[in-house]
Amino acid sequence: MKNILTSSSVVAFRYSDGIILSSDTSLNYGSFKMNRGVEKHYFLSNNTVMIARGEYSDFQELKKICDEEMEYDEKMGTREWIRFIQRTMYYKRTRIEPLNLSIIVAGYDERNEKPAKEINSMEHFGQKLVFGAIDNIGNFYTDDVLACGIASHMALPYVRGHDAMSLDRAGATKLMKETMQTLYYRDCMADNHVKILGVERDGIWENEEIVLNGNWEDGRYF
Repeated sequence: MKNILTSSSVVAFRYSDGIILSSDTSLNYGSFKMNRGVEKHYFLSNNTVMIARGEYSDFQELKKICDEEMEYDEKMGTREWIRFIQRTMYYKRTRIEPLNLSIIVAGYDERNEKPAKEINSMEHFGQKLVFGAIDNIGNFYTDDVLACGIASHMALPYVRGHDAMSLDRAGATKLMKETMQTLYYRDCMADNHVKILGVERDGIWENEEIVLNGNWEDGRYF
């Protein structure tokens, strides 16, 4: 796989009323910041959203595949979208045409009946607010805190150190800003222009693009 324009880490976690997700809005050509203001999320329905890191042209291809599926079945729930994207990523891998992406899918799924047959670990995730991560070879996993990219090493311990499940939307947004600022300081591929959005029972909410301030004087003399 040859990457041309790539995006940096994405982070998502549960809070008291929903699920919050974030990414920066830049694309990198190697270590060069090529574009800003690029949206790395995509609405699959009124209450389901996916957010991605990796090769941006592969993300565009995945969005096209999802659009075609929407025309075939416009009433897919969050669990169905997770299964569909997982199987799409696995199928592309088996054709030796992998999409170099890591995806987080989150949404409010009203149909949370326990299935007669368990397909994978997702079926144990019985809440109506559902989210999970899929990697470039079709592996799926879920937790209360998810991250793709270098954020899985930097952001996960930081968010887990704060009791995110006790936070409201404002508190979760504040914690997400701190998390993305940590990535901006420590991940050379990250940017300080970030997008934050989330899913609650009444649907998807999103903030305008945020510019995080960086203080590079700290540690100058260390």
